[in-house]
Amino acid sequence: MMEQGSKDGETAARDTTVVNEWWPSPGELDFPIGLQPARDVGSSRMILIVKTTREMAETARLRKSFHFYLVPVLAGGVHTHGLITAFFDDDDEPLTLRTPLFDQEMTRKIFKVLSSESFDVHFFDEYNRKLIGFRAENPDATRLESFANRTRFVPGTLGVARQFHDDMVSWFSNRSTTDDDAAFRINLLETLPPDNLYSQDQAPGDFNEHEIEIGLNRAFNGNQIYRNPMRIDDGREFVDLLVTTAENVLLVQAKSSPITAETLDRSIDRKKATTLGHVKKAAAQLKGSINHLQSSNCIEVIVDGRRSEVSMAGRDVVGLVIVKELFDLERPACSQPVFSIFDKTGIPCLLMDYQDFQQLTYFRGTEESLVGTLQQNFSIARELSVFPRLRFGLVPDGPKVHRYSLRRSLGSREDGNPC
Repeated sequence: MMEQGSKDGETAARDTTVVNEWWPSPGELDFPIGLQPARDVGSSRMILIVKTTREMAETARLRKSFHFYLVPVLAGGVHTHGLITAFFDDDDEPLTLRTPLFDQEMTRKIFKVLSSESFDVHFFDEYNRKLIGFRAENPDATRLESFANRTRFVPGTLGVARQFHDDMVSWFSNRSTTDDDAAFRINLLETLPPDNLYSQDQAPGDFNEHEIEIGLNRAFNGNQIYRNPMRIDDGREFVDLLVTTAENVLLVQAKSSPITAETLDRSIDRKKATTLGHVKKAAAQLKGSINHLQSSNCIEVIVDGRRSEVSMAGRDVVGLVIVKELFDLERPACSQPVFSIFDKTGIPCLLMDYQDFQQLTYFRGTEESLVGTLQQNFSIARELSVFPRLRFGLVPDGPKVHRYSLRRSLGSREDGNPC
């Protein structure tokens, strides 16, 4: 519900609202990604808001279900639990959201919704746009309610939150079939209008670039962002997205695949191979863009039929490769083609997946903070020889980029910073 060029997740005008369509109250979507309990005042039905990626929403629709895992955590000497929401596009490595459960009203409200035999689930994307809703049932609601009543929750602190996240990643990547059997399956019985998931026939590149452009609007003015600028000399695309300001030039090359039943059903090995192929292709294209930019003091590009000049003079240049999803075990291999751009051009270039990018633009909403975070992350990545996953919201003000322990996340797929 955020129009292109608007900032801070403002909602677009709802001039096609469906009768009896539920909408959250102001402030209920004021978080980057995760779960939020709510209630429909008109019908008194319990509601679970899931703010997440389109891929997770599409997976839920195609599978007609998703799952909750109550993950054992030892925090401050107390045996307690965190919550993982899993969307099974793959049996072994599903897409997940992690939610630490603290001794607070939010936790009690979440369990009240999940302990209901029937409730509604509404999916929203990272820009607060409504994707799709479902009438849902929890056939094991009584067991979940009993579990919640027996669980001791601990007060939330930043240190405990970090521990929750690391321990949940480790536990989930090493879970057993018994753990899978103990998970709570939420069945999606009926689709609630409207269904705003994008058409499967839409070109994935066009959609992906549009979404990235909206994210860039959080930190840059709309007139500083150019989508699909064309080279003057040969008429080819210069780069997917170009941002040019008085101090910085940002070059973005993005790759994605359509979200369909066929792509979701691909084996995890094929998905990993596809990601690596996308990274290699995007890195080669980005290197060509940088070479062209370095070939002259000033180059010209065409956007919407108008010529614009792009110059490196007095500006910091940063390149960015964005793919739909990065698998932690594959990050070292995927990082090398992007590191090679710097080795050959001297221009720092970074690799991240779409969810990393969303977290970056949500928490770094100014040009200075966003570019500074990219530069700091590049330095850290060079030290580690791998581009780490970004982590925000789990540390006090200070470091902009936080090292992500690959050792503790072997085999995990964590799409999104948890709520």
